[in-house]
Amino acid sequence: RKIATRSPSYCGVREQLEAQGYSTRTATLVSEVVEADDRLARKLNVPDESYWCESLHREPCYVVLRYDVTRDTHLGPFVIPAGSLTIAHYREGVAHVLWEMYGPERALQGYCYHLSEPPVIQNETVTYLDLLLDLWFDAAGNLTVLDQEEVDAVHAEGRLSDEQLASLEQERLRIERDHEQILRGLWRPAGGVRSL
Repeated sequence: RKIATRSPSYCGVREQLEAQGYSTRTATLVSEVVEADDRLARKLNVPDESYWCESLHREPCYVVLRYDVTRDTHLGPFVIPAGSLTIAHYREGVAHVLWEMYGPERALQGYCYHLSEPPVIQNETVTYLDLLLDLWFDAAGNLTVLDQEEVDAVHAEGRLSDEQLASLEQERLRIERDHEQILRGLWRPAGGVRSL
């Protein structure tokens, strides 16, 4: 399945896919002054990125995709080693995407919530607009907020409105409060993650 993302906060995915022989394309968006009703990605000048991944599960308004990590990469200060597995959950109508991240031996490393506009799920694609802020819950449930300084900077520059900032904060608080409940609602492979 193809997933189109606009994610400036997760570095290394493009390089991982290219190392696996996949072709990627990055395009720079316009950077001139835009009207207030234009999409945030255009205001932030975030490049479009596309990735190919494996579809694991599909329901109406919900899809689960698999990414294999082929070389060491970072998610904020956290190292994601080569051989790791990401199980990505996309739900329409929800203002985040959720990545479960497992190490090479398939031990849980943590959960990364990318706060975003709600994903759009189509037959062969999933598209979402990453809004910079990420929440990382390690395997013990400890929370680290990633990229807050980027959010603060674009807000200070006027490229993120007070209303958009308030929406991000509202979703952040909802995730912090409901993290365990969100996890209980995730699809799980019949044979467990080691079967993937």
